[in-house]
Amino acid sequence: MSKTISKNKGVIYFVEEKDLLGYSTPNYVKIGLVKDNQIGRSAEDRKDEHQTGNPRPLFIAHSMETKASVSKLEALIHQNLAIHRHRGEWFVKPNGELKPFIEKSNFINHQLEDQIASQKLIDALNLNISAEELANEDEESKEIHYELNRVINLIKKIEYKKGNSAQNVRHIDQSKDFFLNLRNSMALYSV
Repeated sequence: MSKTISKNKGVIYFVEEKDLLGYSTPNYVKIGLVKDNQIGRSAEDRKDEHQTGNPRPLFIAHSMETKASVSKLEALIHQNLAIHRHRGEWFVKPNGELKPFIEKSNFINHQLEDQIASQKLIDALNLNISAEELANEDEESKEIHYELNRVINLIKKIEYKKGNSAQNVRHIDQSKDFFLNLRNSMALYSV
């Protein structure tokens, strides 16, 4: 199984504060995660843990499940929203709006989940090529492979010679400059 396919699914949550009247405050949102393998834990449990250190009531404004690596998703969301970071996992909402953060997070999640789908397709295609098929190359394939390796080696030789030629030209130029300087110095002393 590929590294891209997630064994670390979970939920991304967005926790906001309420003011004394019970309305969402325009300032901050905490963006965190809960992994599927954390049995019995939920976004609500995480909210309650954060409530301990916060004087204002907290609530879950939004949550999203992912089939991708929830840790990778959270890290990418935090990176993309870094300009809005207040402290740790707390972010300042632009114009008091959470919607841009949710839209960006959904976009990143879709990108990661698309990678999983692509990797599954690649893995399936790789399984269709058997070891026997790889071992039974025909003569034409072997000739093409040989010719390709020959051309690659020729290119490497040309690049090596080209590099040496450029180095030789630099040495010639340096030598020429040295002798011109030497001749000019000798001309000064012979006067």
